[in-house]
Amino acid sequence: MLKLAPIVSIVAYVSTVAYAQAAIYGQCGGIGWTGATTCVAGSTCTVSNQYYSQCLPSSGSASTTPVKTSTSSAPASSSTSSGSSPGSGSAGGGYIQQASGTASFTMYTGCGSPACGKAASGYTAAISQLAFGSAPGLGPGDACGRCFAVTGAADPYSPAYSGPFHTVVVKVTDMCPIAGNSEFCGQTASHPTNTHGMAVHFDLCEDTGASGAFFPSGHGALTGSYTEVSCSQWSGSDEGSLWNGSCLSGETASNWPSVGCGNQGTAPS
Repeated sequence: MLKLAPIVSIVAYVSTVAYAQAAIYGQCGGIGWTGATTCVAGSTCTVSNQYYSQCLPSSGSASTTPVKTSTSSAPASSSTSSGSSPGSGSAGGGYIQQASGTASFTMYTGCGSPACGKAASGYTAAISQLAFGSAPGLGPGDACGRCFAVTGAADPYSPAYSGPFHTVVVKVTDMCPIAGNSEFCGQTASHPTNTHGMAVHFDLCEDTGASGAFFPSGHGALTGSYTEVSCSQWSGSDEGSLWNGSCLSGETASNWPSVGCGNQGTAPS
């Protein structure tokens, strides 16, 4: 465990106007966004917050209605792609584990002894305790081994910064505990967002190259969104078990709410 330390576009014609369509997991709206506002078939433009909307997989056809990019100062919506609030999605032990939603991002080093009991050679990350599904010393939580496409959208310390931002796929191998990390990983069952209003936090590992691929130069903290994806989209390999009971079985489980490793103990209240 730790302490914090080419999109291919196609053209669709709607009312004789040509719109470039964003790829799945691509950005499709948000304050200041001037790119594509429609999504390719099989995905829907979904609002994560006032700064970022993303094309997420759906069973319907492509969205053809541009997403508004209002500059209103109203608070960002806390809804996820399923329309649920940050406090929903409760899993075993009272943990809150949702397959997509809003997130904040930082980076850390010293990732060789992760809380899941296995390290990995590809891009890896720690996830906030409420989503991890365990407590320090109790072993792996159900987040272990799950893979997520994470996308930056804003710098909370430099709100005027407009990018470029990136999307990478990371595998969760570690936990960011509440103790010592309350600003980013302080989500609890009664207060399910952190001080930046994000329901989940990812701490991207510097050692595996995840942070270098994700963060723009000079920016070490971002907010944005995440979506659980199949680990077939992750480039990397697992290393050997560090201790008995280590678990990365999330990579072979269906996306949440399906159970992989299972949760340990009870969620922080």
